[in-house]
Amino acid sequence: MLTIPLTDLTPYEPETMEAIRHRNDCAERGTGYIMHTEDGDELSVRTYLSTDGNLYAAVIYDEAAGRDGMRTWDVGCFFTFPEHNTLSYSDSGGYAVSMDSFSDLFGHDGLVIRYSGELDEHTGATFHDYYYFDTEGNPVLLARVYGDTAQFDLDGNGADELCASSANTAQIFFQRDGRIYEADIDEDLKQAWPDAEYLSFNRWDVSRRNLALWAFVPIPDSPQDGTADRWLYFDGENLLVYRDGRATADHLMEGAEAPEDVMAVLRDYVQEQYTGDHEGLLFVEGGDFVPAPLEYDDWRIESIEGPSYVSVGGLDFAIWSMNYELHTTTPESVILAGGTYMTEDCWVSPGYPGCDYFYFQLDEGGTRTYLYHRMENDCVPGTELFFSGMAYQLREMGLLSFYDLTGRELLDISCSQPVHFFNTLSETNLSEQSQALAAMAACVAAGDDPGTQEIYDSIAHYMEIFSDDLTDGGRAAWQALQSALSIWTAAGDGTVYESGGLSLWVPEGWADMAAVTAEDAVWFGESVPGFDVYERLAHISNPDTGLVWNVRALTRAQFQAAFGDADWSEILGASSYVIGSDDAYIYLLSTPTDVQFLVEDPTSMAQYELLRNQSQTVIEGFFFRNGITPNPDCPDADGCYVGPEASGRPEVNEAAKAAVQAAMDGILAPGAFSLTLSPAPGGSGGGSYILPLDMAAAISRMPENFLWYPAEAGSPPAGLASLTLTAEDGSAALQCWEGSSLVRCTRSGVTQWFYAPPVTADAVFNGTVFAALRQIYDEVEWEALREGIIIPDRGQSHLEIAQAWADADTQPALEVTDGSIFACTYVRTVADVDSWADMPETSYPEQSEGHERFWFSYRRIFVPENEAARSWQMAGNTVEYDGRYGEAPEGAYENFQVGSST
Repeated sequence: MLTIPLTDLTPYEPETMEAIRHRNDCAERGTGYIMHTEDGDELSVRTYLSTDGNLYAAVIYDEAAGRDGMRTWDVGCFFTFPEHNTLSYSDSGGYAVSMDSFSDLFGHDGLVIRYSGELDEHTGATFHDYYYFDTEGNPVLLARVYGDTAQFDLDGNGADELCASSANTAQIFFQRDGRIYEADIDEDLKQAWPDAEYLSFNRWDVSRRNLALWAFVPIPDSPQDGTADRWLYFDGENLLVYRDGRATADHLMEGAEAPEDVMAVLRDYVQEQYTGDHEGLLFVEGGDFVPAPLEYDDWRIESIEGPSYVSVGGLDFAIWSMNYELHTTTPESVILAGGTYMTEDCWVSPGYPGCDYFYFQLDEGGTRTYLYHRMENDCVPGTELFFSGMAYQLREMGLLSFYDLTGRELLDISCSQPVHFFNTLSETNLSEQSQALAAMAACVAAGDDPGTQEIYDSIAHYMEIFSDDLTDGGRAAWQALQSALSIWTAAGDGTVYESGGLSLWVPEGWADMAAVTAEDAVWFGESVPGFDVYERLAHISNPDTGLVWNVRALTRAQFQAAFGDADWSEILGASSYVIGSDDAYIYLLSTPTDVQFLVEDPTSMAQYELLRNQSQTVIEGFFFRNGITPNPDCPDADGCYVGPEASGRPEVNEAAKAAVQAAMDGILAPGAFSLTLSPAPGGSGGGSYILPLDMAAAISRMPENFLWYPAEAGSPPAGLASLTLTAEDGSAALQCWEGSSLVRCTRSGVTQWFYAPPVTADAVFNGTVFAALRQIYDEVEWEALREGIIIPDRGQSHLEIAQAWADADTQPALEVTDGSIFACTYVRTVADVDSWADMPETSYPEQSEGHERFWFSYRRIFVPENEAARSWQMAGNTVEYDGRYGEAPEGAYENFQVGSST
């Protein structure tokens, strides 16, 4: 234990702040708080933006709002915020200040003001100023701390201390004999522990009353440094710094516990790692690494976590994770890469600490059976990625199939790796595919599980971007899910009929032209569930006419008795067809062999034909609603239905496609081409950009992603935003509209109109050519707005330069066209240069040699404008914002960027 006395500290004297009188200078009011002076009088404190451009905290003497601003404004300003602080989250380019109250800290109640500031020219931090108000109403600065704060009884004497920490600072404000003292922990440790380098601090642990910290220290007789973990306590007089004092017995560190059968598995695993072959690398003069022996002489299990209980597809599992360490006698050969660390005592964690998971299946009585080990370093139990990894592994082991998973489970699995999911699903049999897709569609449509629509939307957006990675089967499976969901969601606009536990949805438009019955029918003297669809006028005229089709659910025995071992790819009887099957039934669709509509009534004839044409969608919906596997080889059932692999399916109009491709080639041929977005009336943004030549290949392949049919010439859709792809010389152009499948192509003065149906296109670009080109437009607009950032040299510090560059690089997210995948409603950055001060010269780009240069990083805190923007910007190291750099609006995210400046 290291003891650091705090007996020679100079008492801290709270500073009474001068309140400077300001009158009638309020440009905008911020947050207000009602506080009390030391003798109980009430006063008001508020932040505000002054007409002089400064942001102040002030005691309010008198205020009254008028129609055009503040009619009366009389205040005492006691604090001026540093630049880059703003009143609210909606203000761009700054940190939103905030206020809160505190109580019973060193005998005072008061106000905490939180804002962004700089500790020095290299280090920014979140400041927390603690004020109370004396009997005269004067603000008194009780304490100023940095980073994350905690007010609690640290030394157990019954009175609270004020503690704070950030990555490289830590403080304690405490009271002794009526006087207040501040302990600068970083400085105290550096003096008492001179071997420690790169000190880093965690957050204060209120429950354990300590602060975890770590540093690098030299390993004797080795060029390597080791990680030294310490835990800091305060006893009222001293800082007490403890090493990890846990004892090790039989290769287990104190506190590493698990049931005996689980422990046996963990021991066997570590023993295997310990006795395996190991090879290290040795750093030699000149900057090279050469192979070197890596020797271990002991092992131990450092910690065990678990169990976590997870259920997948009706199977239950208990999961433990472990961190183990191997003791090396050759520390100079250890490669510290990835998650590997080495302690000051040469204990090496060779993988990713705590990321080795061990999976045990539980039977109904709770008995465990060990299944497998898996390393997971980018997810934990409770996340979709962890869940999907389990599901795929169990499926590979033959313990699980897609049949076994609920709709919500399938959605959770698919959202983590959508392309992989649909490609994998397509490799299963058609029955397994159909049931899985039906379950997913039903889950989204029902909306009973929180977040299902958001999951589906994120999958759809992902598919817009990465659809080229789909196999043909994967693309078909994704399209089938979209079709199934369309059918389910459309049910709200139609009517659902039920018979024998089965349900049939028909669209709203059928109400006026169809009669549908849902009742058991008689089949060879036996009752079977079924549905009948009639043309309404003919059926009203004569109940025995008007039949368009009927479907019957036959047991296998009933089907065998009627048709024997019939070929399901052929017409059965006069006009019957096997359309699908499940475990209970074979489904038979029958159409009439004679005329059923009213031959002298044009309306009856038209309605009958329309019902036949729309029946494909209704029957496919019947499959999805009831978990029926379609018969892929069902022949054309008199225009009402045809199986997915039978002849007669719609195909691309090759002539139309060739004409579109010719127009596209004409646009790309001159070598330069532009993309122009024209907003809808009343919309904002848009513009025209010359596209990079490297986009030509992707754009030229775009016609492959759509079905193309000739369309009648007409006027462009009114009131819609449009995108126009134009050749440099104006000889060719392609124009499309938001939400429309209509496309206009012009080449050599000749204009042609085409229709790109959304059914096939959904899998790639959400149904329209506009959506495909809009992604390209968003990317080009984003790059153009960020191009050529230059920060003028005005003698700024490196931190100021880095902050200015980070702001300039990210603010375009507030300027892009509405609906962009880069659009945000809030963006703020926090730059850092101090953490990168020791980067070697060799890390800089060669072209920067001879110039002043430095490395920096920044945190981008942002709120996406729309769901597409959220999904797009979730790539990389983006996480939900946890508030560590100050407040941000609800729904904010954070990511991290590193670069160098010259």
